[in-house]
Amino acid sequence: MEFPATEWIVLPDEEFELAAARDPGQLGVDLLVQARPNGRLLDHFRLVVGGSEIVEAIFNSTDVFLVDGVPELRLHYGIWPRDIKLRRNMASGDWIDLVELVMANDVVVEGGAAEDDDGVSAADNLRRIITTQKDKNISGAAVRWAVGVAADKKLELCLQMLPGSANCLNSKPTLRG
Repeated sequence: MEFPATEWIVLPDEEFELAAARDPGQLGVDLLVQARPNGRLLDHFRLVVGGSEIVEAIFNSTDVFLVDGVPELRLHYGIWPRDIKLRRNMASGDWIDLVELVMANDVVVEGGAAEDDDGVSAADNLRRIITTQKDKNISGAAVRWAVGVAADKKLELCLQMLPGSANCLNSKPTLRG
């Protein structure tokens, strides 16, 4: 599709905050902007992600958790595109605490031995290590979704990760963008 589009879909102003992506296929994003009746665009925009397939990200626990003793495990994060919330006037979402996602089984822990000598699974071992740390800001990790421009000049959805708790990262002005 060419940009700017020759034909625009105009929705009522009330739908700006609640509108979903229109016909995104497997994975797509819509840009919503507020416009005046004379055609001038206002200052606010939203990127809305949608799709018909679950977005999956697989990464290693040692890539994001900096705590000593964290076993090398594969973390599998799957989410429906409609559940990816990007902030108004931004191309990224809020930081989400990875520890909470692991505890809630929203991130599936794979790999390692099925059970150690004490009968503890690798997932439970990871949960124990990250929850017994005294400083949650250092032992935590956070993820967020962002839309960026790839080398082929097309939009791409990426999962960004940083060590540190979501509360700590969301409080830093330089990390909010």
